[in-house]
Amino acid sequence: MKKKYEKINIIKSLQNPLLKKMVKLSKSTNLRQEKFFLVEGIREINCALKANYLINSIFCCQPYLSDQAKILYNTLILKKTNHYQLSEACFEKMVRRKKTDGLCILFEKKTSNQNDDLFKKANFLLIIDEIEKPGNLGAILRTADAAGVDLIVTTPQSPPLYHHNVIRSSLGASFIIPHLELTPIKIKELCLTHNIEIIGSVVDSKCKPYEQIKGQKKIALILSSEDQGISPYWSKNCTSKITIPMGGVMNSLNVSVAAGIILFEVNRQRRKASIN
Repeated sequence: MKKKYEKINIIKSLQNPLLKKMVKLSKSTNLRQEKFFLVEGIREINCALKANYLINSIFCCQPYLSDQAKILYNTLILKKTNHYQLSEACFEKMVRRKKTDGLCILFEKKTSNQNDDLFKKANFLLIIDEIEKPGNLGAILRTADAAGVDLIVTTPQSPPLYHHNVIRSSLGASFIIPHLELTPIKIKELCLTHNIEIIGSVVDSKCKPYEQIKGQKKIALILSSEDQGISPYWSKNCTSKITIPMGGVMNSLNVSVAAGIILFEVNRQRRKASIN
């Protein structure tokens, strides 16, 4: 029988240096420079664990632990890592959501130098370019996982995937799909190297409708802000452009809604091809 890891630290003061450090991290606007990130919520924590993210520290508030959180916590407490039990006031100070099952985990970020290998293996890529709202990005990631996207590639102009709203809106899908952050120039270079067709989603009735996309090929779909559309760089450098025909007064959809329509059209084509 495994023995519980005995060293559990108690944090009761709002002036505790570690607590202040975690609060600062949770509110950081420079997440790309951080080596760690916080995750709250049972579903999100479980996704990070399934994706083999390494735990640095476990923060628990016993009075707030839900039944599911108790089961998970009793498993996590066996790990030889940093354990902290927080008072209600300290826990509420650290987390961003009011109801987070009484558990918050500090994970280590992953680093990847396998750009070429990931592009080589992927057949269905999603390029996120200049999408400003983390909630939209999170919703897109959740849809992308459901639609079978192999690789997510973001540009530096989009929110980092470790942003708390991205994690929350994706329900942890941000941890599941392989992800790279690259410049548009590097993305284009890798797509050309691996014969990946770059398809831009645009608001332009002159472009071919999304149903005409050839989803069985190696493709990279570009999504950007519904306000600005794809950047001038991608407008010049994508292989082709598609659009979702509008039937009403509005001329565009929320980008996460558009993502669902196009990604599942590709998914439909791929499933049909596999059956045939």
